[in-house]
Amino acid sequence: RTIHLGIDQFAPAGTPVCAVLDGIVERVDACPEPLDYGTLIILKHEPEPGVCFYSLYGHLDPSCRQLPPGITVARGQIIADLGGGDDNGGWASHLHFQLATVLLQTQRNFPGVCRASETTAWTNVSPDPSRLLGGTAYVCPPTAQSQRDHLQRREQYSCRALRPGY
Repeated sequence: RTIHLGIDQFAPAGTPVCAVLDGIVERVDACPEPLDYGTLIILKHEPEPGVCFYSLYGHLDPSCRQLPPGITVARGQIIADLGGGDDNGGWASHLHFQLATVLLQTQRNFPGVCRASETTAWTNVSPDPSRLLGGTAYVCPPTAQSQRDHLQRREQYSCRALRPGY
């Protein structure tokens, strides 16, 4: 479980979360296990007949559970607030945003990470959400650099207490 399938946006608990696109509330679920989503909203989007995909918003405040499935939400509409550590699986306060082309047979939440060996399969099911958000791909190929350049950058950007001892 090393490949992250969504985008995390860190912000304080209580920060409003808005729908990225017009959609219909498909699910509002509680996933209270440690390191899970906490409260989760999945919206269904049908931009044209025969085309359907989903957006997932995780680590939310439990108060959004009152949002009824089947209700239509507009792009930019506040759908929830970010949850705190006690509400979101024990994580630092952030939004996990992910896309899915299908919901598979999942009854509650949807995998937000996968094994490296399963990357191709899972990125077909959960395409890169940064393109929808107007960004570039969040998985960037490494740049070629010399060992000397690497060591200089590590010296420049690393906290002294976190530098490796080798």
